[in-house]
Amino acid sequence: METKMKTNLMFVSLLAILVVVLAASFVSAAPNIINVKEVYIDGMEASRGGGITKISLAAGDTVPIKVRFLSLTDAEDVEISAWFSGHKSDKAVKELVDLRENRTYYPALALEVPSDVEPEEKLRLYVEIDSDAGSKELEYFVEVQRTPYNLEIVSVDVDNRVEAGEKAEVEVVVKNTGRHELDDVFALVRIPELGLEKTIWLSDLDETDECWDLYPGGCSDVDDDDWEDAKSGETTLKIPTDAEEGIYELEIIAYNDDSEVREVRNIVVASTGASEVYVLDASKTVSANEKAIYKLTIVNKGNEVKVYSLDVDGEGLSVDAPSIVVVEAGSSETVELSAVATEEGTYNLVVNVVSDDEIIGTANLSARVEGKSITNPVVVLSIVLAVIFVVLLIVLIVLLTKKPETEEELSESYY
Repeated sequence: METKMKTNLMFVSLLAILVVVLAASFVSAAPNIINVKEVYIDGMEASRGGGITKISLAAGDTVPIKVRFLSLTDAEDVEISAWFSGHKSDKAVKELVDLRENRTYYPALALEVPSDVEPEEKLRLYVEIDSDAGSKELEYFVEVQRTPYNLEIVSVDVDNRVEAGEKAEVEVVVKNTGRHELDDVFALVRIPELGLEKTIWLSDLDETDECWDLYPGGCSDVDDDDWEDAKSGETTLKIPTDAEEGIYELEIIAYNDDSEVREVRNIVVASTGASEVYVLDASKTVSANEKAIYKLTIVNKGNEVKVYSLDVDGEGLSVDAPSIVVVEAGSSETVELSAVATEEGTYNLVVNVVSDDEIIGTANLSARVEGKSITNPVVVLSIVLAVIFVVLLIVLIVLLTKKPETEEELSESYY
């Protein structure tokens, strides 16, 4: 029994050693599929052996990466990729032709330099060649610095869908990714097709969010909380009620005197149904001090209740009109308004129907006033007294002209 256990232990040990040897052989064999001669970064040969390549790469730029290598074996499914440390998800990838032994290849890639770097920073550049025969990864160190003046729109927060007549709320975050402070930064938010635009003032943006990043050990006189390299701003765009349904471009432009950047988002405008205003008889003829009565019908074609107000302008007229009109969704409401003038003449009355601070319809009314106003109390009293006098005079005349009865007529009445 003991002999059998020893045999098993020896077998397991030999198997483990075999696995380790095989793994080591694969690991050591993998780098030998190619022999990298040179790597060029933006035209400059990269330093080997951990040295720093003294090339100034601007953050956010796209630079060419070229690799010259000798294939030491035949290989298929070949792919070359390059990326900066911490940004492997943004790596540049290129598929190559099948490799043939003892042949030299010189592929090129276009790689974007990260924009979220310090004013000056050292980055690792990784280059990997992968195939069915194995892979090889190379590491280089490069110096990256920011461009002197550069703005970046970090984020745009806006509702993807907004109904006509409503407000689209927009929040923008802008960052200074340049080497120097940017003064008086603005963000312009607009929908050109609808003629809408608003400007947000973001003030000044520092080149870093911490004083210590630029002046280590020398910030005793500086309030570190005052250093801001990114700021946000909010605004709203009122979508017209008559805007057609569809997809519109929302344009965001961050700018100052030294830098400008532009981004575009899509926003869907959905129609809630327009409102309409109707007047049956817009012209009236009345006497002085007589009411001219108009009937105004407001139609709400939308799918929600709307509140309207009437903005009335009629010089020389005394107007009585409701201030608020509530109309249910998909229905209409008829309201009356009256106008009175004390003098002869032709008067114009303009009624603007307003909803959500926007004029959705206008009624142009007119009144022709004829005759003069009798408003003087002395004149009125004189007329009344004259009428009474005439009535009394008629009664008196009737009484005087009536014939009296004779004695004979009176005596005969007793028989």
